Amino acid sequence: MSTEGQAGITYACVTASMSTKVLAEAGNKSNLTRQLTGFITGVVNNPNNPDERGSFNQGPYSYSYMKTNDNFTFISIAPKEVDTRVVMSFLQEMIRDFDYGGDGSAFTGRLNNLLVKYQNAQEMDQIARIQRDLDITKEIMTQNVVELYGRGEDLTQLEGTTAEVDAQSADFKVTTKEVKKAVWWKNMKCRLLICCVLIVTLLIVLFAVCGITFKKCTGDGNSVEVSINTPPGALPPSAPSTAPPTATPTADP
Repeated sequence: MSTEGQAGITYACVTASMSTKVLAEAGNKSNLTRQLTGFITGVVNNPNNPDERGSFNQGPYSYSYMKTNDNFTFISIAPKEVDTRVVMSFLQEMIRDFDYGGDGSAFTGRLNNLLVKYQNAQEMDQIARIQRDLDITKEIMTQNVVELYGRGEDLTQLEGTTAEVDAQSADFKVTTKEVKKAVWWKNMKCRLLICCVLIVTLLIVLFAVCGITFKKCTGDGNSVEVSINTPPGALPPSAPSTAPPTATPTADP
C-alpha cells in the first residue's frame, strides 16, 4: 500500500499489439529502457500469455499493462509500493484519453497531465475508491431502473392476463348455463319417457285383467240368474198376500 509522500506513476506509453514500437509516451524512463523492452517482448507480446491485463514487479518498479480490442497496449511503470488498483485506474483513464481522439501531440499532452494527476498515489487511491463507489452506485441505480421497467412490463402483462381470465370466466359461465339447461331437458325427457312407459304398462295390465270394456271388473258381466225348479203338478209357491185382513162379524148374545 502507498504512504503519503510516495511518488505515483513514473512512466507511461502506448504500443501496437505484438510490436515494441512506442506510439506515444510520457514521463521519465531513465535507466528503464532495457527493462521496458524486455517487459514488452517477454510478457506483453508473449504468445503464451492470454491475459488482457497484468502487473509484474521487477526490482523497485512495477510494470503493468492493459490491452484493448483495437490492438493497442497501454503500459505504465510505477514504484512497486503503489497500489495496483491505482495503476489500473490510471491505465483506464489513459485508454479513455486515447479514445478521445486527436493527433499524437494532443494525446501526449493529455498523458502528461494524467501523470501529474497521479503523482500522489495515496490521494489517487482515495479518488479511485470514491470513483469505484460512484460506479457501483451508478450500476445499482441502473439495475433498479431496469428492474422497475421490468416490473412495469410484468404489471402490464398481469393486467392482460387478468382481462383474459375474466373473459374466460364469462365464457365459462355461459357454457355452464347452457350445459345445465341441456342436462335439465335431458332429465325431463327421461322422466317423461319413464312415465309414458309406466302408463302403457299399467294399461296393458288392466286390459289383460278387466278386458277392453272393463266389464270383468265392474260386475256387469258376472250377473247370475237363479231359478227354482218345482216338481210336476205342484203349484209354485205363491207369493205372500199383501191384501189387508178382513174382520169377521160376531153375533150379539
